[in-house]
Amino acid sequence: MYRRVLTAFLLSVALSLIMEAQTTTGSILGNVRDKSGAAIPQAEVTAQNVATSLSRTTTSDETGAYLITNLPWAST
Repeated sequence: MYRRVLTAFLLSVALSLIMEAQTTTGSILGNVRDKSGAAIPQAEVTAQNVATSLSRTTTSDETGAYLITNLPWAST
C-alpha cells in the first residue's frame, strides 16, 4: 500500500513539472526607479512584441513595482 501511494505521489510530481514546462505565457516583474534609486509610483510600463505589435501596459504601484502577466511566448 505504501509503495502505491509513494508511486502515485512521485508520478503526480513528475507530471506537474512536465505540464509547467509547457506554459505558453510568461510574466515580467520589475521596479521603476529614478537615477538616485528612489521608487517612481504610478509609472506607466509597456511590454511590446516588436514582431507582432502586441503590447500590454500596466502602472507601477506606490513602491515602483509592476507586474505584466499573460504575455504569449514569442515563436522563433
